[in-house]
Amino acid sequence: MVRGLPGGGRTPPVIRGRSCHRKNARLYGRSMVGQRDEHGVDGLRRRVERALDEGRGRKVVEPLLERLLGMAPEGDPAQVFAHRHLAELRLERDPWRAALHLRKVITAHPNDDVSHSLMALAQALLGNYRSAVAGYRRALAITPHNPWYHHNLGHLLDVALDEPRAALPHLQLALDHADPPEHEITASAAHCLARCDRLEDARLLAEGAAAAAPESEDHASL
Repeated sequence: MVRGLPGGGRTPPVIRGRSCHRKNARLYGRSMVGQRDEHGVDGLRRRVERALDEGRGRKVVEPLLERLLGMAPEGDPAQVFAHRHLAELRLERDPWRAALHLRKVITAHPNDDVSHSLMALAQALLGNYRSAVAGYRRALAITPHNPWYHHNLGHLLDVALDEPRAALPHLQLALDHADPPEHEITASAAHCLARCDRLEDARLLAEGAAAAAPESEDHASL
């Protein structure tokens, strides 16, 4: 859920699971400054990667990333890697600092859709909803069929910017591309359809969302 959206929000996290860490370990490459020993930049980065793969908590990973950020030269892939993961760790607690980290990542890798989506989420948490919408549009320009990007964009348009008719095509695309179906997407689409006066369609989707996640008070209240 994106906190701070007027009227609440059902937006799920943009990044889920460990796959994003593995993707970015490849994306950001190894140090550009030549061979390093185990006590240098590459050795420290390997320690961070092991900690991430082992699911170590923020109290372990964050100091390692700060050390890596201080050791790596400006523009080094290891520095970009550190900015990327510090942004993830700090996103909900300190979205402003996360956005500063993400600026560095996006400058180095402008075609990284995940970083654009994280920047969009940071802007949403800061209440900069139009900037958040622009961020999700940039992410979708790179990965046009990602159901969560369509969902988050549609949800912002519907709930934060009061533009349900602009939101509906994105939520429909999110429904179409979600495999398997996701009850969060279904619930957001139901909310938007009701606001577009398509009440019967909204009712059917709301019933489906409530059946898929009976423990959700949000779904039950649709």
